Amino acid sequence: MSQHDHLLKQLCGSSSETLARARELLYIATVRTAPGTGFQLKDPLGRPAACALIASEQLKNTVVDPASAQGNSCLNPTAFQKCLAQVRAALAHTASHQPSDPTKRRQTRSEFISQISYDSLVAKYALLQTYGDRFVSWCQRAEFAFFDLGKGNNIARDSPKIKLGIFFWVCGILEPDRLDLASFVKNNGAHTDNTAGITKIMDVHGSKIRALILAESKRPKETVATRSSTRVSPGKRPMREAPSKDSPKKRKLSAEDDTVGTTAGKQFSVPNHASGPPKALFPPSTSPRKSPSKQVLRELPTKSTTKKTRFTVVGQEDSDVEMSLPDTPSKRRLLGTSSDQVSMISPSRPRAPSPSPTRRSIRLNSAIESPSQTVVNIKDLYIDNPPERANMFATTVRRRFRPVFLDRKQWSAPDPLLVKLQNRINKVTVSR
Repeated sequence: MSQHDHLLKQLCGSSSETLARARELLYIATVRTAPGTGFQLKDPLGRPAACALIASEQLKNTVVDPASAQGNSCLNPTAFQKCLAQVRAALAHTASHQPSDPTKRRQTRSEFISQISYDSLVAKYALLQTYGDRFVSWCQRAEFAFFDLGKGNNIARDSPKIKLGIFFWVCGILEPDRLDLASFVKNNGAHTDNTAGITKIMDVHGSKIRALILAESKRPKETVATRSSTRVSPGKRPMREAPSKDSPKKRKLSAEDDTVGTTAGKQFSVPNHASGPPKALFPPSTSPRKSPSKQVLRELPTKSTTKKTRFTVVGQEDSDVEMSLPDTPSKRRLLGTSSDQVSMISPSRPRAPSPSPTRRSIRLNSAIESPSQTVVNIKDLYIDNPPERANMFATTVRRRFRPVFLDRKQWSAPDPLLVKLQNRINKVTVSR
């Protein structure tokens, strides 16, 4: 069975006469439109549909119409019309070389060609019920193999000698005692030399196709028919099933979500169970992130703590200093509550870990709680120094830590090892 046989069956439907004629025209058109013949097709995909349409027109039936032929060819209307015209020209060129005189012998042979086909021979010798359409496909494969061997160059491809010889050889493989060479040649009018010669060539050089035919003939008819009918269009192929809820990928994701949830729960549950002194004794976090706990710590100083606040960084009675400084978040650290200032004066007090420590808060707290740092009154600095120096000092105290700049500095810095080697090279160069 040819590779386009399923398309021909789809177009011709139940009309066996149209199907047989389309197969014959397809075989002739394949030979006549090969490269180098002058009728080479630009889009060979439309050749089977064009042959089926021409066969329907020759038989004068409406089995195949132009619309269905163009749709099954997978070509646009313009490309299909060009392909159809090229196939018509190739077939007309073949018919133009035959004499038009019906009294001549060649015209009789051309009429005999149209009557002989593998389907007619299978029906004549009652092989359809035993082997079905497989017998025709085996004959077509054997015919292609015969011409691939290069032994049939002196015989026309559309000659009945080829079909009769190949049919006799295939039938002799499957049923050796069914046909006799002399009676077969006599009944079909073929020459004995050609049929016997084709049979001898295939017996010597056709071992592969012989083994293939024998292997397929031993299989059940339904299995082979099912295998040959699985060629469908890409749109009719079974779709790939979507992954179910129990797929390994989704199980993996759910497991990851569970682990993340448990770790997150552990991270948030640690501060709640931590034991330590009351929150009033802890220094406030100086990170810019606002939280309810920090708002509770920012309380206004009472009368009992005014004396203590006099020794802190900024006195609360110095309104002129407060007005001179800008109202920024960093100033709030300087104007902290009484509990904040007490914690700044006594850095030796124990401090529990913050629930969510960050690099910014750690740096600021460590800078405030260092024992070597002395408490300075900004009012004294403002009196002893001009306002410009006081502003400069306040700016340095209020400088916020940004790790992005440190990362940029780290990435922009050269390799320390290379700098060290360069310094050594410079020293050696200078010493010389």
